[in-house]
Formats: sequence, structure tokens, C-alpha cells
Amino acid sequence: MDEAHLLSREMLEEIRFLLNLRMDSYSAMSLILVGQTELRETLKLQVNKAIWQRVDMRFHLQALTREELQPTLPNI
Repeated sequence: MDEAHLLSREMLEEIRFLLNLRMDSYSAMSLILVGQTELRETLKLQVNKAIWQRVDMRFHLQALTREELQPTLPNI
């Protein structure tokens, strides 16, 4: 789910409910949330603690440096 930092509190609660569903001890759903830094802060709030605890993997992509933004030209 892209732009997940824009999810409302109600939508996060629905996601928590869906993540609670289990079939034969396996989760019925895998979910990838992608968003800006605010997403991490929102999920850390006490009201979203249940979702935060269900996150198996977290990754924060650092900003690119100026050198990384420079286009590379092939040698001709």
C-alpha cells in the first residue's frame, strides 16, 4: 500500500483487524506499507501499537547524496 502515511486512524484499525485473521496458524494476509517518515511515527503511537508489533521487517531509505544524484555518462 503506497502513500500509507496518509491512512486515517479508522483505516489503520481495519488493517489491524485484517492482520488478526489467521488460517491454520498462518496469517491470511501479507501487507507492505510504504510511506513517508510520518508513517513510522504514526505506527509507533500507543493507539497503533498492535499494528507496530505485527511488523516483521522495517526499512528506512536514506536520502540520496548529491553525488548519487549526478547522472553518469558513458565513456565514448
